[in-house]
Amino acid sequence: MSNDEQSEAPLRDAGEAASSQSKAGRQSAGLWDWASRITSVAAILISLMTAYFTVIRKTDALSVVISFFPPLVYIDDDSGQLALTNLEQNWTFINSGTESVAVIDEEVGVDDKSDCSSGQILFYDTSPIVIKAGEIMIQSLPKLKESDFWKHGTSGGLRSVELLDEKWGKPQPGDQITVCLHFGVVTSGNVTDRVHLPIYTMKVEKGNKVTLGDFSDIVETYDLKKPITIIHHFGTIFY
Repeated sequence: MSNDEQSEAPLRDAGEAASSQSKAGRQSAGLWDWASRITSVAAILISLMTAYFTVIRKTDALSVVISFFPPLVYIDDDSGQLALTNLEQNWTFINSGTESVAVIDEEVGVDDKSDCSSGQILFYDTSPIVIKAGEIMIQSLPKLKESDFWKHGTSGGLRSVELLDEKWGKPQPGDQITVCLHFGVVTSGNVTDRVHLPIYTMKVEKGNKVTLGDFSDIVETYDLKKPITIIHHFGTIFY
């Protein structure tokens, strides 16, 4: 090998090394560019989703927890009329939506249909309440309004007994009755709704076979130990 060739060899090696380093640098820069782009796109998507759920999307979501045992239905021993007791209630409303919800009336009733679309109801003597977004409100319901269908009476020493007027018929042991809750609600999005909630269904028995607080024979429509949904629907600020 000549002296010129010997002197050129280190230069070629140095050039090849520099070229390899430059190529590796370009590859590394390309990877960082892709990582930066992906991060930027992810940040934009997160920002859009946050804006949608906090600004654009509107949700009406109201539920209720029955704090005591629900109203109990049975046949009065003396009159043979359908009776409701355990009516003094303590309900907890939970607004997990983004909008305020007004509850304008609250009722309890019985129905021979499982969807509570008919039947006879009792109005609780309450004023409209407003539950703000994210708020929890506890409401005591100690009193009922006067009704043309129900008459207050006493039966077996139980308190707050309401007897269904016999002109609506007298139930027979084994008849299937659904106990219902009814709510009138208005949302800040101008949605008005009338909600019928079948709480449980049972075959009615005479009072001497019923123990207050014993709900072993009822068929629950909802898990009464958990919040029961009154309304849950959503839209956007555009509609």
